[in-house]
This record gives sequence, C-alpha cells and structure tokens, in this order.
Amino acid sequence: MGENDSIGIDEHAGYLENVGFFGALTSKQTYLNVAYLLLSFPLAIFYFVLVITGMSLGFGLAIIGVGILILLALLVALRGLAIWERQLAIWLLGAHILPPPSMAESWQHPWIALKKYVSDAYTWKCLAYFLLKFPLAIASFILTVFLASFTLGLLSAPLLYRYVQVNFFFWHVARAEEALLCFAAGLLFALISVHIINGMAILCRAFAVSLLSVTPARRSQLRTGPIVIP
Repeated sequence: MGENDSIGIDEHAGYLENVGFFGALTSKQTYLNVAYLLLSFPLAIFYFVLVITGMSLGFGLAIIGVGILILLALLVALRGLAIWERQLAIWLLGAHILPPPSMAESWQHPWIALKKYVSDAYTWKCLAYFLLKFPLAIASFILTVFLASFTLGLLSAPLLYRYVQVNFFFWHVARAEEALLCFAAGLLFALISVHIINGMAILCRAFAVSLLSVTPARRSQLRTGPIVIP
C-alpha cells in the first residue's frame, strides 16, 4: 500500500473517531458514503461494458488498422473517465487524489500518442481500476441495500404490523410488544450498519487513491519529461 493510501485511510479513520459511535448515524459524511456506494453500481456496469466492448473490438479489428484507433480511443476515454471518478471520490468520500499531467499535446501525432498512452503506467492503473471496480461496486451495493432495507424494515414494524404481514426470517411480528422490540433492534442495527457502510467507504476510498493518483515525484517527472517526436 502506497503513501497516498495510508494518508487516505488514516484521515478517514480519524474522522470516524471524531464523530464517535453514535455520531456516525447523524453525520453528513455517512450519507455521502451511502450515495457513493449506491452510485458506484450503475457506473461500474457502464465502465465494465465499455472496457470489455472496446478491448474486444480493438483487438479483433487490429489487423486492419481500425482496431488501433479503437484501442487508442478506449485508453483516452479511460483516462477521461478517471477524471470523473477522481472527482466523485473527492466530492463524496473526501479523498485527496493528485491528478496526472495532461497528455493532450500527444494528439498531434496519433501513433506517438498511442505509444505514450501504452507506455504510461497510469493508463494501466486506470484500466485496472475500472475492471476491479465492477466486483467491488457489486459487493458494496448489495451490502448497502441489504443493511438499509433490513434496518428500515425493523424500524417500521410498529407502523406496519397491523396492516401487513411482517416477518423477519422465521419470526412473525403479531403483537405490539414484538413490534416495539423490532424497533429497538432496528436502532441498534442502524448504528452497526452505518459503521459497516463507513468501513466499506474507507475501502473504496483507499482503492481510488491507490489507482487514480500519482505520486508528486512521478507527476513532476511526467510533466517535465521531453516529448520525442521522430
């Protein structure tokens, strides 16, 4: 784990310590984390389909030259989408991610541009990010939806048990005392759930920091390095 990863985890963990066990339930950051985890799911599907389709078409048509342009367009698109993902992590997770320097000047020579994009390690970090984000987003989405729905089900039991059949696994809620017990359990489960969600957000934050940022030394090297055009 790199220096940027450690900074991201330490800052987020320190924030959670400041809000405390009960404060996390009313903290704005908790709900920003929920928004990020839910939004990541449809975005991850789009990214995954884009990468798989682009790579399939690119390598399949590479023999006639069109595939080279498709692969170049895919690499450029991934770096562009990485800007959006970086901003999303900054806005919703409070991450600190250094952006890579622009490579727009390479477009004057497409073949040189392709070689620069392929040789740049950040391009492959972006590719790894969008491929690995798919299973991570699915896991975080399922976990968040389950925790939220189960918590809301417990909390709403006193309002619903008279009108609809309320069941939690093998337990059928039929009396007011049982409904109030569900409500109390829902409050406890809500506290536990927000900390699980915040923990998942810490993982997603470290993941974004690790793959979407460059070290200051590497950024300076990329910015000042010469552009060789034969």
